[in-house]
Amino acid sequence: MNFSFYRSFEILTNTPLVLVSLFSNIGTDWNSARDSEKGWSLDKILSHLILDKKTDWVERTNIILFSDKKFEPSDMVSHIEYAKKKTTQQLLNEFKRHREEGLSFQRHLELSDEDLVQSGIHLEFEEVSLKALLSA
Repeated sequence: MNFSFYRSFEILTNTPLVLVSLFSNIGTDWNSARDSEKGWSLDKILSHLILDKKTDWVERTNIILFSDKKFEPSDMVSHIEYAKKKTTQQLLNEFKRHREEGLSFQRHLELSDEDLVQSGIHLEFEEVSLKALLSA
């Protein structure tokens, strides 16, 4: 199967539904569990995804399409405090809402294949294509 950016919406649309199905109505010990001392819990992962969508995602799309192509570093700490202020259910609902808003934003961009292969410069991962950024 050849990758189709717009067909990827099928998976991206379902991701919040899968997470809600897996992690709703389970004990908080599951949601705060980590595989190691420095590992991330479910709540921290959800918080990171939410803050990334809120702060980096649209901004980086605009940088790739219309600016100098260099990304500012991601904030890899604020999600820790953010996770402490919300329940897992609140985080799941917020992630779902941000994903829906993000997909709506993508649909309205009407991106061409040429747009999707444009890239920006990430300080850690080096070159990142718009297709890779939007598919995450």
